Amino acid sequence: MTAQPVAYHHDELPRVERTPDGIGQALTGARRMAFYADLGRVRSGQEFEAVIGRWWSRAVLAPGQAERIAAARAGRIDGRRPLAEVVAGIEGTA
Repeated sequence: MTAQPVAYHHDELPRVERTPDGIGQALTGARRMAFYADLGRVRSGQEFEAVIGRWWSRAVLAPGQAERIAAARAGRIDGRRPLAEVVAGIEGTA
């Protein structure tokens, strides 16, 4: 048996506008501050697109990320095995 990636349907992903305001609203705390700091250092349109692209993907994954990681580690996602069990199987200690 192998570990399976978490699959999301398109409609399950949070909708985050691919704009500075949309991304800023989706992020919180230190991540929001880091986003605006990166945005403030932009000197060209190409750099702007790179910053927006990088932070947009982070903003989409930000809501509930800690809960998804905890659920995956505990094996509570779609009946999959706990991460520790998968690792033990790979290492031959299971």
